[in-house]
Amino acid sequence: MSKFHTSVLASAALAGLLAGVALEQACAAPPAGAETPQQATPQGEDPPGADEGAEAAPPTGDEGIHTEVPNPNAGPRDEIIPPSELPGGQNAEPK
Repeated sequence: MSKFHTSVLASAALAGLLAGVALEQACAAPPAGAETPQQATPQGEDPPGADEGAEAAPPTGDEGIHTEVPNPNAGPRDEIIPPSELPGGQNAEPK
């Protein structure tokens, strides 16, 4: 096949491919005049009328519960083992 025929065939294939993609996009597009979705309420703001008909949260029942918090300073400080030296530090030994 000559160069001319090859280029014509490649051009026709490319045109067919582009036409198919354009047709697919046209079918996937929403119809003209379709309603646009409403915008979401900005973060930190309630939509208008959101408090109408809202019920109060039920009581949790934990008002009378009191617990003891452990003492974070309990125990002698001399029982804490210091971290070992990292390789290459002052106490590093040659291998």
